[in-house]
Amino acid sequence: MRTSKINFEDLNISSLDENFKTEKSFYNHFVRPIDFVDLGTKQSWIAGKTILSFDPNKKKSYHFDDEESKYESFIIGYEDDGNEKLLDCEKTNDKYFITTYFKKEVLNKYYNEPLKYKVDGWRVSSNFFSLKIDNNIEDYVAVFLVELSSLPHKEQLHWKQYNIAPQKGISATYYKTMVEGNWVQQPETADLLFKHQYVKFNNEWEKKFGWKFYKELASEDQHLFTSLHMPTSNNVKAFSEQMLTVIKLTIDRLNEAGLQKNIVLEKNDRGITKLEKFLKQPISKFPI
Repeated sequence: MRTSKINFEDLNISSLDENFKTEKSFYNHFVRPIDFVDLGTKQSWIAGKTILSFDPNKKKSYHFDDEESKYESFIIGYEDDGNEKLLDCEKTNDKYFITTYFKKEVLNKYYNEPLKYKVDGWRVSSNFFSLKIDNNIEDYVAVFLVELSSLPHKEQLHWKQYNIAPQKGISATYYKTMVEGNWVQQPETADLLFKHQYVKFNNEWEKKFGWKFYKELASEDQHLFTSLHMPTSNNVKAFSEQMLTVIKLTIDRLNEAGLQKNIVLEKNDRGITKLEKFLKQPISKFPI
């Protein structure tokens, strides 16, 4: 629907209220002056429906599934002659708990698009897939081979290019949670632990003092928290971007309104100075 101050006569347009119908669609085209709302304004809209017929040839659960599923092969060990041993990721009973490994760079694709993907210590997910991963290891990502079968073939190819030789196994955190079924309270790697403690600290602070130590991020900035991660390579640009995010999450989000309660401020005092004065005051004066 559009409105405009155009003159109908200048464009050889007249009022219209007409329906259009085909075998699979129906819509109405409507054009009129709305002088009773705003003098000189004209309104036009097209409103209708089209039918997308069911395709009986597509029987899979997701739009990206082929009629015949494809399963890529990944490195799971070594042959007797020393060559890498490959095995496809199709889910069968004999393959459970076989592990394959990937460079940390495999996650960059997902970190770089935080509005589409979410990465944590246990999985990488989107609206179309969810892959269980062990992201609690600093040097690599471990995945149970059969879990890769849940990915669309295009995503399997993405992971395959980062597949590496067998490593030292899975983390204790992942083993206790995913194998033993005992949920671990916190992740292991520095980036995931920081985000876990950041949320936990802020919630506990608010519970105790009635206000958040760090102000909530605006909805348009939520991706900063989601995409925060340890740089996957020795790259100055990536390191600088992540450090800037840490600054935005900490210094820039200090709740100065709460910090400045019961402290004496100088004219040019800003966030860090306010925090320093706040922490130096006796515990009895903490604003509760």
